[in-house]
Amino acid sequence: MTLRLSASLLLLAACSAPQATMPEDHAPSGLQATAVAPVAAPKTFQEWVESLPPASEVVDQAFRADLTGAMTMTIPGMVDMSEPVDANMRMDLSGTMAVKDSSHLRYEIDVVLDLSGIPDAGVPGPVHVGLLFVADGETLSIVPQFHDEWILAELEGTGIGIENMVLTLDVDLFERMMTIYMRSFEASGMDMSLLVPKGMTVEEFFENSMNPALWSRSFLATTDIVEFTIDQQKVHAVAMLKQDLFTSMMGVTPDGQDQTAMLESMRYSVTFDRWTGMPLGMDFSFALEEEMNMNMSMSMTDFVVGTQAVADTEFSYTMLDRQTLFPLDPWVQLMLTQMEAMIQEDDGDTSF
Repeated sequence: MTLRLSASLLLLAACSAPQATMPEDHAPSGLQATAVAPVAAPKTFQEWVESLPPASEVVDQAFRADLTGAMTMTIPGMVDMSEPVDANMRMDLSGTMAVKDSSHLRYEIDVVLDLSGIPDAGVPGPVHVGLLFVADGETLSIVPQFHDEWILAELEGTGIGIENMVLTLDVDLFERMMTIYMRSFEASGMDMSLLVPKGMTVEEFFENSMNPALWSRSFLATTDIVEFTIDQQKVHAVAMLKQDLFTSMMGVTPDGQDQTAMLESMRYSVTFDRWTGMPLGMDFSFALEEEMNMNMSMSMTDFVVGTQAVADTEFSYTMLDRQTLFPLDPWVQLMLTQMEAMIQEDDGDTSF
């Protein structure tokens, strides 16, 4: 498992992007965005998926894109049940991402969180923070950036120096962390095999996760398709989560009215590149009466693939004079050791 997981998850969440720019001599596989149209268009989502490159094909292609997104959430009656008032929250996201290979990446993300729709939230205005993620092949650097003076004043008042910290994590340790998290999910009763195409292991899935066709196949494996349309460039599908996966994720059996309503309200609207399976975007909505309403969408623009996409990108971070280094490795090591012990206990392998 590699840092390519982070890039792939962002790809899967992205929503409406233009056709990628590709080298003219790129072979008709992997991340290619053009191909000769077949005589007849696929009639079902599964038929289209089976026309894509094999899921086992290993792809490690440089790319970059601009990213925007939004999420809104409403929780009824959150503040005062005697006089219920809806609590509304909005989050807007923007940034850029560049990936040279599986361990060299740079994400620059800005997040604006608007809590003005929550009565008595006690926040003077929208919260504007930035996050810079840079991996140089050995170390992942995480640099928080605080754009609001009132937040900076509160952080400086603590005397801890959070506002000037640069967090780092060893890339190999990050990979181990992801592996243990997968084991933890499995130990808690979640069947991780439900997330991957039939015939693949979870490890194989993440090792090949830069292959866009793999994510299209995973979408087919995890959802029931309720709407399918296709044209010369894009495939659009509306789907709902498979009941077995819902049960595994939530730890409940959707046989009650609330669980059934929750499952049926979860809708995914996803757009893919027709020729490669590249996930171009996703809208997600979830509504449960008197409980919660959430909508999320993301989009990528100026998507470029190939070595020219990252030619001028810096995949390392240089500390500023005012900044201090805070390695996360010892804390992550301790956390993973504790998680492994808990997993062994759940498996009944611990002896006393």
